[in-house]
Amino acid sequence: MIFLPVIDPSDYDAFQRILNNALPGTYDEWGDLHVKEAADILGEGEEYREVSVYPVEFARFCTTRRTSPNLKLLYEFAMFKGLVATRVAVPNFCTSVPGNAL
Repeated sequence: MIFLPVIDPSDYDAFQRILNNALPGTYDEWGDLHVKEAADILGEGEEYREVSVYPVEFARFCTTRRTSPNLKLLYEFAMFKGLVATRVAVPNFCTSVPGNAL
């Protein structure tokens, strides 16, 4: 199962600031990328779930990991939230995050 981050349009500018403009220039471009990623995942015979992510919780996640925000970490955060929500065992890269980090 692959978990894809979903950003609310009202949060897009905040994520752009947090990620130093690493996201596509517009929310519509981000949406197009998301649709392509989902299609690629399905085309590979995999399944995906969408996970809503929010700026404050992502920033907190980065702080608890003592790392700078980046796109890879955004996807790791979505996976962490997805795994926690589905109560699946969390991989080692997430175990250093305190349970109250979300």
